[in-house]
Amino acid sequence: MSQKNDEWQTKVVRLQYIKLTDISEVQKVKTDWDDLLDKHKNEENLDDLYRSSDWIEHLVKQKQSKNVYIAVIRVDKNKIIGIIPFTRSNYQLKFDVKSYTLFAKERHVAWILGSELILPQTINIYDHFFKSLMEEFPDLQGIYFETLKENSFLFDYLKKSANFTDNYFLYLPEGLRNYYYLVLPQTFESYLQALRSKKRKNIERRISTIKEHVGMVRLQSFHTADSVRPFMAAAMQVVRNSWQYQVIGQRLNDSEKSIENKMDLAKRGIFHGYVLFGGDKPLAFSLGFNYQSIYTGEETAYQKDFAAYSPGIVLIYLMIEDLIRQGIGRLNMGVGEGSHKHSFANRQTRDAAVLLVRKNPGNRVLIALHQSFMMLRNFLRKAVEKNQN
Repeated sequence: MSQKNDEWQTKVVRLQYIKLTDISEVQKVKTDWDDLLDKHKNEENLDDLYRSSDWIEHLVKQKQSKNVYIAVIRVDKNKIIGIIPFTRSNYQLKFDVKSYTLFAKERHVAWILGSELILPQTINIYDHFFKSLMEEFPDLQGIYFETLKENSFLFDYLKKSANFTDNYFLYLPEGLRNYYYLVLPQTFESYLQALRSKKRKNIERRISTIKEHVGMVRLQSFHTADSVRPFMAAAMQVVRNSWQYQVIGQRLNDSEKSIENKMDLAKRGIFHGYVLFGGDKPLAFSLGFNYQSIYTGEETAYQKDFAAYSPGIVLIYLMIEDLIRQGIGRLNMGVGEGSHKHSFANRQTRDAAVLLVRKNPGNRVLIALHQSFMMLRNFLRKAVEKNQN
């Protein structure tokens, strides 16, 4: 890890922590926030939405958390050089098998939102922020990042900084994970030309097959506030007959609060859902977010009764055509394995969820137990897969 420049060494850095109780505090710094976020972009900043002023304003307005904060970092004559959103939350280190949690241990943490800090990438500035954060909130037991790219400045910093190695355990609860996304060309024709002939014919065959069995197939887009209710009605029909519902449980709900939440996102131009219909019957859906020319799939499911006809694959293929037509540049598929990701993604990186907890005997034992549990779980899973083959 190298410091990119030392211009900040001689500057007086001031940090202010603001608990967001209404959107007025966000609006005060919104212009600076948006400008800073734009300056910190690169191809793999696929999670900018979650550290944006729009997302935080949404969280505060919808009262999704009572503990949303921003750290505002200033130098010189009150110049803002960084804004870092986070929540004070309880992180659960789970001991689970498939969808069943045997037990979990909680740690009260600063949950940093987004995959990078909106901050100059210099060691002394990072040191100053993290030291200040833990001093400002002495009750915190650690810091959590839901996703950090393996090749990022921040990940490298956390692994090597004496500020952490001396005082904190750095733990990756799920280890390094594959992270998939698709860079979209300007035209759908260009996308088709880039596909291997075998893959293109395979997708075309799946579309023909599903049409033979369900009749007319169409993709419908939902992105306005008025379209949220009909989208949710169709999506819930799929959810209740999906393998996710049977194995994991219901992760999507159509409560009034959930609908109002999505309507607020739609008014901000963020909510974007798709439903694949066979005739009038919804076969599959994608609930996603559209931000800064990046579409992030948040929840996807298909009717298990139609699994043989690959509705999920057809859904994504038709979505790609529509996203390209709209000028979207990236389709973010996130972490985890799946045939649809292997079929469509043309970029792959690695990331990790990162948990930093204070060094003490209790946390040392907890991490050792979790590491042993995960090793045993992975060993048993591979043994089962080997026997099945």
